[in-house]
Amino acid sequence: MFVIIMKQKSLILIALASVICATKSHAQWNSNTSINNPISTEINHQQVPRVTSDSYGGAIITWIDFRTDITNVIGDIYAQRIKADGSIAWTSNGISICANAADQTEAFIVEDGNGGAIISWQDIRNGNRDIYAQRIDSNGTALWTTNGVAVVTKASEQRSPKIISDGANGAIIAWEDSINGNSDIFVQRVLANGTLAWFSGGIPVCISAGTQMNARLTTDGSNGAILTWQDKRNGNDYDIYAQRITSAGAASWATNGVVICNKVNTQNNPKIESDHAGGAYIMWADKRGAIDYDVYAQRINSAGVVQWVANGISVCSATGSQSAIDATTDGVSNGIFIVWKDGRTINEHVFGQYLNSSGAITFTSNGIMLSNNALTQLNPNIVGVGNNEAVVTWQDSSSGNWDIYAQKINLQTMVAWGNAGVLISDATGNQLSPKNCSNGNGGSIFAFQDKRGVDNDIYASQIKSNGTFMNIMNRSSNKNIQLFPNPTSSEVFIQSKELMLKNTSVVITDMLGKTILSLNLNENKIDISNLENGIYMVSLYSADQDLLSQQKLTKNE
Repeated sequence: MFVIIMKQKSLILIALASVICATKSHAQWNSNTSINNPISTEINHQQVPRVTSDSYGGAIITWIDFRTDITNVIGDIYAQRIKADGSIAWTSNGISICANAADQTEAFIVEDGNGGAIISWQDIRNGNRDIYAQRIDSNGTALWTTNGVAVVTKASEQRSPKIISDGANGAIIAWEDSINGNSDIFVQRVLANGTLAWFSGGIPVCISAGTQMNARLTTDGSNGAILTWQDKRNGNDYDIYAQRITSAGAASWATNGVVICNKVNTQNNPKIESDHAGGAYIMWADKRGAIDYDVYAQRINSAGVVQWVANGISVCSATGSQSAIDATTDGVSNGIFIVWKDGRTINEHVFGQYLNSSGAITFTSNGIMLSNNALTQLNPNIVGVGNNEAVVTWQDSSSGNWDIYAQKINLQTMVAWGNAGVLISDATGNQLSPKNCSNGNGGSIFAFQDKRGVDNDIYASQIKSNGTFMNIMNRSSNKNIQLFPNPTSSEVFIQSKELMLKNTSVVITDMLGKTILSLNLNENKIDISNLENGIYMVSLYSADQDLLSQQKLTKNE
């Protein structure tokens, strides 16, 4: 009872702080690294967050939630949307995605391309692990069956679902399936309306002898998927294979997949990213040297033909083991940023490398260190933010507890946010398992598991493109902008003292927060004749992306 009372007291304080903040400001992102933004502080544990963009400059976060089980054993799936300005969009502490009485775990999320998200998880409501999914819109409304649609339900075990968008408001989900005894890889497509597009039970991607596990997938650019996995068909150790599944559910390449790497000793834990040309980049941990793990990579084209040297290019072969690989494409020149946890020094650090589309190493041989903080760094996560840049986050033990840090990497300066990176959260207790997504403007939104209180909660933060925090804007600054005529049918004139600032930009969004128009403001007149009739929000931003002022605008003919 004492634990619950303390938790309720914490919730009251958070609620009061939220009320005070809401009465004084428009933007709600908290720049204090010991406070951040609470996403869920319910009783019992909330843990293992995943995050995706909401398509409007904010994010949708999902997690495993034990609020109904004080033993923290039977988990549910919850989610929350945090808007571009840092305000919470849905019910306080999140909405229920699946609250079935059985245990739900392994939640993964992807944006649905329409302001909402699709979430998949493994579920034991039928007595063994199956895979379920749910789609929610930008208002947090569930669009499919209550507690999710069954992606696959068999008498055997289905586990470890991974999910990508199908490019048509639906999703493609892969999992490990024991229907044949050993673990195989299966996949299913769920259409935008929640119906299954392919055979009941899923399409077999690989049912070769031995164990297949750790599947990952990415888009093939044509509403299908390219998958990779670690494969023990040789009976001795794991290799890396890949397969392409078309939008119709047909395997395009060799039966049971094509070889990506079958060198001696184990290759495991592959990651995959689209090359934006119908193929993919595949990265993995590789023990071909027999002593420890290194990082290797390969590119495969849409026909299933490897593009680089057989068995992959060495990304890092430094002493000690390299593992926990993550990667993202750069969004411009179709190269790939790769990060990993690196054991070349006494304490593990996060390193990174860039390969261009031809497989050429761009950064220093064996990668660059992303933070010179002295103690251990774990769990790197990377996301592309456009303009040949990516943002990496990790947990860092330099303060004695686990904190969250971030770094931007690019092709010009390699590291852009200082030698140590940027501190995201150093609240009391441990901050763990950070994930991040793009904020759509060169920066990143972070979600992490946080034990500043009596149990694990979920918190978030946002960093701008230049590595600084979002500033809180006083509501009084709204009075600093005037729009006339308003309403208008074609042109609108902007009068504001902020126009005198250098590199001021204007963003026009609809009332859901979707950006309709964004431009540098060189004069005080804007042509909106191409916009549909309706109400819009006109926002002025400084060169550092701080929100200066806002005003509503009505467009009518």
